[in-house]
Amino acid sequence: MRKSTRKVWLAFATGVAIVAAGLVWLTGLAMRLEQSEARAVVEMEFHSQLRVALWRLDSKLATELAEEAARPYYHYNPLYAPHRAFAEDWNKIVAGQVFIPSPLLERQDSEWILVHFQIAPDGTVTSPEVPAEEVRALTSEMVGVTEETFARKDKRLQELKQFAKVSEMRREIDALTSELERSPPRSYVMRDETAAIGQIENVQKTQVRQPPPTHVEQQPGLQRFQSQSEQSVNEYNRRVLTNAMYQQEINERQQQVEPDVVASNLSQARSSIPSLRERPEKNRQTERKREANDLIEVTQSLLTPLWLTGAAGGPELVFVRAVIPQTNDGRTYIQGFWADWPLLRRQLLREVADLFPSADLLPVRGDDRADLTRSLTAIPAVLDPGESIAAIANAGGMTPMRIALLSAWGAMVAGSVAVALGLRSLIALSEQRLEFVSAVTHELRTPLTTFKMYSEMLAKGMIRSEKDRNEYFRTLQNESERLSHLVQNVLDYSRLERKAWKPSFETRDVEGLLSTIAERARERCASAEMSLEVENETPPGAQVRTDPEALEQIIYNLVDNACKYANSASDKRVHLRVSLRDGRTAIEVIDHGPGISSRDAARIFEAFRRGRGERVNGQAGIGLGLALAQRWARALNAELSVVPQSQSRESEGARFCLIMNGE
Repeated sequence: MRKSTRKVWLAFATGVAIVAAGLVWLTGLAMRLEQSEARAVVEMEFHSQLRVALWRLDSKLATELAEEAARPYYHYNPLYAPHRAFAEDWNKIVAGQVFIPSPLLERQDSEWILVHFQIAPDGTVTSPEVPAEEVRALTSEMVGVTEETFARKDKRLQELKQFAKVSEMRREIDALTSELERSPPRSYVMRDETAAIGQIENVQKTQVRQPPPTHVEQQPGLQRFQSQSEQSVNEYNRRVLTNAMYQQEINERQQQVEPDVVASNLSQARSSIPSLRERPEKNRQTERKREANDLIEVTQSLLTPLWLTGAAGGPELVFVRAVIPQTNDGRTYIQGFWADWPLLRRQLLREVADLFPSADLLPVRGDDRADLTRSLTAIPAVLDPGESIAAIANAGGMTPMRIALLSAWGAMVAGSVAVALGLRSLIALSEQRLEFVSAVTHELRTPLTTFKMYSEMLAKGMIRSEKDRNEYFRTLQNESERLSHLVQNVLDYSRLERKAWKPSFETRDVEGLLSTIAERARERCASAEMSLEVENETPPGAQVRTDPEALEQIIYNLVDNACKYANSASDKRVHLRVSLRDGRTAIEVIDHGPGISSRDAARIFEAFRRGRGERVNGQAGIGLGLALAQRWARALNAELSVVPQSQSRESEGARFCLIMNGE
């Protein structure tokens, strides 16, 4: 490769490298921006679905938990005495003379509430659903509860006693009690003079937890990530406030409904029954005074979920509240219920299966720091969506940006290949032109020098001998023929390259055609002091369809090539062999020269291409003979090939084979 050619390829490679480097940078920037945008979009959609899922879960629990939070304290006794009861004559019955079953006693099995319980100040654990034996016999017929139901509830209560220890809940109970003590109690009219503790009154103000400072990785294109997290935290606080307000509203309604109903019924009764309508005002005042003496103030905390460690070591979920009657002792009672966490978990996950099919609920226990963006407000648990935002954002698929980048890379590669091929063709053409000019100049120099020298000598009469003059004239004739052959080769090559030459096919006898071709070939061999041996192996009468003149020129060029490069061999024979191969005529030209190496054989038919080494030394030519022979062969629909030296016989040099396929 010439130095100038190397510079051209180096400049081309540098340009391609610069373009590729710029495209790599642009691709990286575009991919980062696309990933950031995709992550922001996925983050927004993810948090939106997450907020919807959390609302569903909290809404699923809100109603039942609010009802449990508003449940009067005396429902946790199997039997309780109503505050106001009237006989058939509408006279008020003294409190404590009538008892009615607790709604919890006749409660049908809930889907996920296993059993209600109450823990007394001395640590005794009881349940209104598991009354004492003497009460059980009475209530069994009254509310229709079977012994099997009592046995099942009792078994659950015994299981609860194994892990529901006051000592394990001490920190939570103390926290609830301290909050109640800091809040001023409110009076509430008691309906049960025989109860150990007072009526529910929720006096604890709802404290909305503020989100802890969160660290969000700040990266270009991810500003919306922090926005979505803040929205989720704010949404969590709204759900906390909503649940608390809902529980408080249920409490207030529970406190107001029963007195209003009783007062309304009593007013109607007094207006319709003369004995009551005519009762002296003094008796009414006595009743109101007795009722006032029966009042007990009660404070109660919110219903709070707690995680305990079950007997088997797994998490158990209980909901508890602290109740403090403002009596002489003022001791704290714990009321609540035990939840079936596996069942509740399955029910809640079904609510969000359409949003997060592989989601899970994970308990948050003790000092575990919960992620408020995924936390439930009704229970201390977080929703694990089961799939990460990064996995969703990095999901495969062709996007318009990626298609555009692939197109840009494809265009760059295609353009580089096209430019490289074009540059290679231009360089090859330039080298061919240089080789052609160099070869033609070299070939023209010798005959022109001979013409000039011999013509001057003959013109000046310097050659006096007739014999010498005839020799000079023959030399001038040979050089003119050589020059004419050179020019003819160039013209023929030009016509073949422009496809301006068309063969004229004829059907000729092989033997007659061979004798015509061999005559001119012998003259060329004789001029090189070599001999031509013709070997016709075709059957008598064999014919071939070809262009005789083009075929003769091909054979002549092959013989001329042998005369140039094999004239220094000890065996100066050139073989012209004709045979049949698979019904086709094969013509071979074989010499005994140095042969053609495999390296030269690959490019031996290129225009202006000559061999290397001792094969070329001192030989005239411009490298068009074999190129013309191959192009003529193609025009005749024939195949011209060379057998490399490694595949030739030991005594043979170059071997060319022409296979005639006909028109």
